[in-house]
Amino acid sequence: MSSTRIVVAIAAMVLTSVAGLSATIVFQQIVDAVNQRLPQDQQFDPLWWYWPKNRRLMAEYRRHYPARTLEFKYRILLGAAFVSLFVVLWAIGFFR
Repeated sequence: MSSTRIVVAIAAMVLTSVAGLSATIVFQQIVDAVNQRLPQDQQFDPLWWYWPKNRRLMAEYRRHYPARTLEFKYRILLGAAFVSLFVVLWAIGFFR
């Protein structure tokens, strides 16, 4: 493996970590924003996430916040994390 690929892999790993952590923080901001608008018995528990619960949260977020600013940030950061993860896999030669 060349030194250029090693540098690219390290940079992409850092970007994956930063983008993933940032996406998690933005997701928690979405949960907090939606929970502020919902009654106590309908609020989302911040733990134990699964696909249908995530879809319900995003539907509630779109209903209460039509501009969808945080959702857009979340999707961009999540996409950046996945793209940089594939760059890491390419740099270490996984796709050969």
